[in-house]
Amino acid sequence: MAGVSRIAIVAGHGGSNRGTRVLGRDESNWVLDYARLLHRRCEAMWRDPLFQLTRDGDYDLGLDGTAKKAADFGAQLAIVLHVNAYSTSALHGGAAFALDGDACGRSCGNEVMHSYPWELAPMRELAWYVPSDAHDWRKAVANVLRPYARRGISATLIELFYATHPYDVAVAACEGVIDRTQLAVMAGLATVLWPARTASVVA
Repeated sequence: MAGVSRIAIVAGHGGSNRGTRVLGRDESNWVLDYARLLHRRCEAMWRDPLFQLTRDGDYDLGLDGTAKKAADFGAQLAIVLHVNAYSTSALHGGAAFALDGDACGRSCGNEVMHSYPWELAPMRELAWYVPSDAHDWRKAVANVLRPYARRGISATLIELFYATHPYDVAVAACEGVIDRTQLAVMAGLATVLWPARTASVVA
């Protein structure tokens, strides 16, 4: 697997598509701030590859429009950022997903989960492989990832934590925890920038 050289950072939702509520804010704005910070940190750490935010304001490009913007940038990998929600508080922790057959997306997701803060320990230590034609609970995930696959872009969807789980919310509000989720995402990126060797990320 060759290392990627252009990465799109995707803040989920936007505009009238607000997402769930995260620490008293709309998910669309919360993940936008998260994506902006991640973008700055990646650019500070690596001169090459190139990174681009698919949105840098409160607007919604839609799933296809977002993937098109990533393609126009020449992205080989998209990191799609969301905060999860569920009808009950039964589920918790981070999660990463890639479409079935997307080795780059899964490699990145595996390392993100492996490096994730223990306070938000994922329910699964590896990324989930999702069939593109999934009809169960993974259908919504496949809908997010398919537009990238159609354009030949690998993609990793990262659900940072559950906004519907009281423990996750309390932990996410603690100083330093969200910062360490970003380091985990950067560790995932490092595996696909230099897949031939194990890379470490230092704050």
